[in-house]
Amino acid sequence: MASTKLLLITTCLVVLILFEVVRKSRRTAPPMSREETAEAFERLWNYVYDIKYECSNMEMAGGRRDGDGAYPVCHDVWKSDSKCLVYSFGVGRDFSFDDVMGGKGCEVHSFDPSIELEDGLVRESGVKYHKVGIASRDIESNEYGWKLLTLASVHRYLQHVGDCIEYLKVDTDDPVTGGFEDQVMREILETGMHERIQHFSMEVHLPGPLMQPDHGRRCNVLYDLFTRLEAVGYKLFITTDNVRGAQHRRKTTSFTQLTKKHDIMDKKTRIYWEMSFINTKFKPCR
Repeated sequence: MASTKLLLITTCLVVLILFEVVRKSRRTAPPMSREETAEAFERLWNYVYDIKYECSNMEMAGGRRDGDGAYPVCHDVWKSDSKCLVYSFGVGRDFSFDDVMGGKGCEVHSFDPSIELEDGLVRESGVKYHKVGIASRDIESNEYGWKLLTLASVHRYLQHVGDCIEYLKVDTDDPVTGGFEDQVMREILETGMHERIQHFSMEVHLPGPLMQPDHGRRCNVLYDLFTRLEAVGYKLFITTDNVRGAQHRRKTTSFTQLTKKHDIMDKKTRIYWEMSFINTKFKPCR
């Protein structure tokens, strides 16, 4: 009996110690000053528009009449006569890009847990839909009832381990940070999957006001991840300002990203960039 009590007390102490370690590890860094935040944002802004790879033969695949939903394919490196695997995260009922890539003969998998379609649906283009989202860890059912998996888990789930992904597209929303793109970048860098991806396109979300500490720090997080990608061979070849929604709401095409740039320090607005990278060190897997 005494030994059981001792074991229970020891277990409780271990749990308390672990809780304290986790709590301390989650302490956020001190808030950045206004000057530090402005500098971090300006550095990020400049990087986003600094094109590193000049693609001489580029196709905008898919999209609606206003260009929304289109993603670039750089034919300087794309091999039309070889097999290709495409992962498209975040569909929102616009399968136009996915269908175009399916029409090129690619094996295309579309992921979006938020739309009411049957899991496993195969479209006329051959594109297969999965009622699954992407996240930093596997979740069987979140607060919305959605199944979420890491990129590596999706790769295993579809039995693609060892295969290259010729095109990875990520356009997903996160209610806290704005998007999951930073989690995807971190995963492909930390797992080595970056070596097996050729095209990587994503919508980057930057929520304001940047003077809110988490939002300001996101400028540094994104910049760090972009430069880490560049260090392993990823070169930015096009950036598009996604202001189409704002232009539609205001019924004017004169609204630009510069308007948001001037407001984002202190106002609750969001900047959306569509950024596409080429992996210059990519070697085909098959």
